[in-house]
Amino acid sequence: MATNIIMPALEMAQTTGKLVRWIKTEGATVVKGESIMEIETDKVTVEIESPASGILSGLLIHEGDTVPVGQTIAWLVASGESVPSIAPTIQSGRTIPKSVEVSATPVARKMAEEHGVELSRLKSNGGRIEKADVLAYLALTDPKGFKNPSGLKPASPKARRLASERSIDLSTLRGSGPNGAVLASDIPTSNIQLPISNLQSPISTMWRVMAERMTTSWTTAPHFFLKSDVNVSRFMAWREQAQKRVTEKITYTDLLVKVVAAALAKHPRLNVSWSDNSVVRHNEINVGVAVAVE
Repeated sequence: MATNIIMPALEMAQTTGKLVRWIKTEGATVVKGESIMEIETDKVTVEIESPASGILSGLLIHEGDTVPVGQTIAWLVASGESVPSIAPTIQSGRTIPKSVEVSATPVARKMAEEHGVELSRLKSNGGRIEKADVLAYLALTDPKGFKNPSGLKPASPKARRLASERSIDLSTLRGSGPNGAVLASDIPTSNIQLPISNLQSPISTMWRVMAERMTTSWTTAPHFFLKSDVNVSRFMAWREQAQKRVTEKITYTDLLVKVVAAALAKHPRLNVSWSDNSVVRHNEINVGVAVAVE
């Protein structure tokens, strides 16, 4: 009997996975526990072992494809056995849409099941269906047969979100919806604080460029800070000797720039930057120094 290979879930909140590469090619005979593919998530890249022994067949995705967790991506068959017919639409490098199980609390699931409510029809303020969301749905869709067992004020998901944002107690409101359910239009706006107008001052071109360069530097290069106590006696002696050979003043900053440049030349893997989803290694060495102008 054919065994399907699915996109595994490697993290609790993982919904999709990306195929980095097939370690085994189609038609290869694999043994249970043998690595067959490499999968990448937002946090990790790992090799996935075969769930059974057989012939790897019917590869449904290519390297670089991203598919939902639980999606069948290949099959393991016996010699002479055919692959089950399954042909999802694959778009290389793009996520393949698939219905995802609705997230809901156990109480909400039980209540929805008792009233015959499909969780996919409900909307939630926090992304997870709760008991209050089921009560609100029942109040809006079946006002005559609905009985509120907990006394919780029925309200639509949007009304709950607005009430939470505006710090309004739903129990103090009189709803205009079926069975007194609070609707979005019932949420008062008096608690909303109007945005405070900020004072904008024009700046010079130099200040604008500095702000742009600072932003670019912060977003394109990783920043971290190290602190260490070192003996700089030889460094100071080096500066004194260099100063004797020239008339211009040589500062410690000048020498530090030279040291940094020399270090980058010795360790070229540090002379890189991030651009368009790739790491760019630079042939030239450029060291920028921020200085005060006033």
